[in-house]
Parts: sequence; structure tokens; C-alpha cells
Amino acid sequence: MVRASSGPSGRRLFKLRLLLSTAATLLAASLVTVSSASPAQDMNADDPRVRIGAAIVLGRTHPPEARTILEKALSDPHPAVRTAAAASLATLGDAAAVPALEKHLATEGSPGVKAQLEASLAQLRSGSAGAAAASAPGAKYLVKLGSMKNLTNVRGEQLTRVMRQSTREKAQTIPGAMLTDAPSDNKMPVLILDGSLTKLAQQQKTDGSIAISAEVEFSVRKSPEHTLKASLSGAATSLGAARSSSNPGVVTSLQDSAVDGAVGSALKNAERGFSIAAAK
Repeated sequence: MVRASSGPSGRRLFKLRLLLSTAATLLAASLVTVSSASPAQDMNADDPRVRIGAAIVLGRTHPPEARTILEKALSDPHPAVRTAAAASLATLGDAAAVPALEKHLATEGSPGVKAQLEASLAQLRSGSAGAAAASAPGAKYLVKLGSMKNLTNVRGEQLTRVMRQSTREKAQTIPGAMLTDAPSDNKMPVLILDGSLTKLAQQQKTDGSIAISAEVEFSVRKSPEHTLKASLSGAATSLGAARSSSNPGVVTSLQDSAVDGAVGSALKNAERGFSIAAAK
């Protein structure tokens, strides 16, 4: 939902709802498990399912040691763990992982793992090239990420990082926007995007499945005056198969998916709100 603060005549409302119920989520619900509160410790577990779950969590939560641990997991004896590690390195978005991915691609024997290694390399190389570009064709304004806050009592800074990464990925796709982190001499307007995770709720359904819903709100400020120019909101629900609630790793993945979906819901049609904010 986008609300541009330009008075009643300029205010437009977009209602967006995203229901996340993918085959990948259901597959994770049946195959992934977590045995401890520490994904780093779980990467040393005997059960490959535990290691897969830990790799997924590391990619989504972005702890400082994640890249090093996932790069090591590229040598795991189980191909599914290597695949999860490669995919999570792409999720991290750290181009410093490119050399490790290239090294393992040269020696990897599993076609499935090789395909993921190639996909992760392509994603990281594309992201690096985009970040290095001085300008983007058709860009009308610069967007900087401001503060991201988790106002729920669930997973604290972990979900804050999930929200920030999701916001970064989706803001890059907004027509007319060019995401930047550094000060710029560019003459284009500069918008600052602040976000809050305002709700994360879990509901047990009668068939034993669970639904996790998330709501987010964003405010758009124009630099350098930092006045509020627009607000955006979004919501999403992720669904888990029966008995998912007893698996901490699956619940974590569903929470991340709900937050990611809510961010996508808020920013999906943000072009109009951003354009109004940039023009004021």
C-alpha cells in the first residue's frame, strides 16, 4: 500500500497482498531440520538435513561469519549441502565469495551442484557490475536505505538484516530508481527509505499447517531536508506444511519468507509514490 503525502488530490492507494505458498517452502518443511540454536554449530552436524537447514538460515540471517562458513560448506560430502551453501552465498550478495565459487565449480562433479554454482556466480557478478555502474539508464532519482527496525519481539537483529537485504534487492528493481550507498554529486533527487517490521504473527490451522504473516511499513524522506514525502506498507503470509511448527529451521525460513514477501508487497508498485516524492 502506497500513500503519497501530497494532499487529498494527489493521494493514491494501492492495496497489495502476497500469498507465499511455494513448492520450495513445502519441500523445506519436509526435508530441513535444525538441531540447535546456532546455525554455525549445525553446519558440523552428522545429519545432512541439519546442515542444509543451517546453510539456508545463514544465508537469510547474514551473521558476520556466514560467508566463511558457507564457503567451507562448498566442500561438504553431501551434494544437497553444497547446493544449499552455493545458493546461500548468492543470497548473501557478497561478491567476495566469487573466487571460492569459481574454485569449486572447476572441480565439482555433481551436475545439480554445478548448475547452482554457475547461477550463484552469475547473480553475484551481475550485482557487482550493477553496483559499480556510475549511473543507470532511465534513472530519475537516487535511493538510499536508511534505518531498518524490527518492532516485533521475534528474532531481533536477524530479521532486521533479512528486511534490509530484501529491501535492497527489491528497491533495485523499482523503475526510475538507482540504489546507492555513497554520497553523490549527481543532480538527481535523493530519497531515503526507512523501514519497520511492525507485525509477525503465527497461526496454527485446523489441518496442522501453520501460517506466518508479516507486515511492514516504509517512509520516504527527501534529502537534504529529510521531510516525509511518502509512506508505503505491505503484508504477506507464508504457509508451512503440517508439523512445521515443531521444526525451528522451517519456522525461521517461513518467517524470512513472510518478511521478504511483505517488503515485496510494499515496494511492488512504489514507482508512483517515489516519483511524487522526488518531484516535490
